Amino acid sequence: MMGLVFNFGALIFNIEDWSILKRTIVNFIIYYCGFTPLAILAGWFPLNLINWLVFTGIFVMIYLIMWFINFYAVKQDLKKINRKLRQ
Repeated sequence: MMGLVFNFGALIFNIEDWSILKRTIVNFIIYYCGFTPLAILAGWFPLNLINWLVFTGIFVMIYLIMWFINFYAVKQDLKKINRKLRQ
């Protein structure tokens, strides 16, 4: 199920009519709303407010780190492509 959630969420970035901000927000919502119930069902954390807040904080931090890594990688690829086009 987790694979399906993350696979479906990744498809959002194929929608070229949307801004990167809109795609990122929708992707985050799909991941969070899909992953959180699965994590609870898997018993990864007990369902109470403190644990849910900690889980949410960790989830947001990991999401942001991964987003910035991906953003940097794409930016580097675009620089390489632009250099080759100038040559």
